[in-house]
Amino acid sequence: APASKPARPQSPSSIDVAAETTTDPAPAEEAPVASAGEVVPALNLQVWVGRKTAVVASVSKEASLRLQETLAENILRSVGECDLRSVGPIHWPVFNNVRAPGNSLSDLRAVLGYALSELEGRKLIALGVAAPDDYRGDEPWFQHIAGISPEISFNHSLAELATSPALKRALWQELKPLAGQ
Repeated sequence: APASKPARPQSPSSIDVAAETTTDPAPAEEAPVASAGEVVPALNLQVWVGRKTAVVASVSKEASLRLQETLAENILRSVGECDLRSVGPIHWPVFNNVRAPGNSLSDLRAVLGYALSELEGRKLIALGVAAPDDYRGDEPWFQHIAGISPEISFNHSLAELATSPALKRALWQELKPLAGQ
């Protein structure tokens, strides 16, 4: 067997450079930044569609999916919808490396535009689709990324609604005008 050579010690300057260039991936909870000044949110959405109304909601991985689905369907039934179907889920970013091609804000707009294209003419209820902390746009965040403006934008998710009667009452107050139509 060939004799192994002892490892050459690295100079302190090369160790410092290696430490400075090592980067950790962004945590999933933070809004990843794809390029200078472009905030790309981390999303886990589901869409439920009726004939006249649709719900776009943030879906929690910590709560029962069936519970959240049932609540979204009940919200649509409360405004008079009977025939319901689900679109999604929509997870973003697509890749763990937020700088990878396909993870930009324009890519997210294209995906949401395609997923939400059939909602044209329906009243939209957005639940828990809050803007990332870094968003500084002039128009409402969901309209900015999806190109569609919700009739009702409720900042609490389905999981939060499921555990809070007070939030359900607050949402119902906002839904009442849609229920009478």
